[in-house]
Amino acid sequence: MSMELKDRVAVITGSSGGIGSAIARRLAAKGVKIALFGGNNLDKLNAIRNELSAYADCIALPGNLTDITRFPQMLENVVEHFGGIDILVNNAGTAQSTPFEEVTPEAYDAIMNINCRVPYFLTQKALPYLRKSKAASIINIASVVAHAGYPLQRAYTASNHALLEFTKSLQK
Repeated sequence: MSMELKDRVAVITGSSGGIGSAIARRLAAKGVKIALFGGNNLDKLNAIRNELSAYADCIALPGNLTDITRFPQMLENVVEHFGGIDILVNNAGTAQSTPFEEVTPEAYDAIMNINCRVPYFLTQKALPYLRKSKAASIINIASVVAHAGYPLQRAYTASNHALLEFTKSLQK
């Protein structure tokens, strides 16, 4: 079954580059209104917003995604601008290639925070808006390491597996 995307509203984390900006471009090309969330590089985030604004309604809400206290206001800004939220794409992520014995608690916490905690609490705060949509979708982007880890990316593997299992739990 094909879902009409035109005029839907998508919130996308990690949208200032890589996979996130590719998702934003693809959805915008299909007529989706885009809210670019987060981004530590304001110049890159604004460049994507400017690019997409040439053919789609697009706003940028910059800021550190690990400050989850900002989520309610950021989501309210999206709803005020677009009228609702239909699609949440939890794409932001970070990795570190380090031998297991050298992973610090700070590095582990940083990886788990952006890869697990942010999607968990952003989804929690977005859910009331998504429930008002006639065609809501939550898309959590995880790496292949969610299924089969790599030796130098054990914390990243753990975070992606946690995200995968969280995603499965949302389907129930």
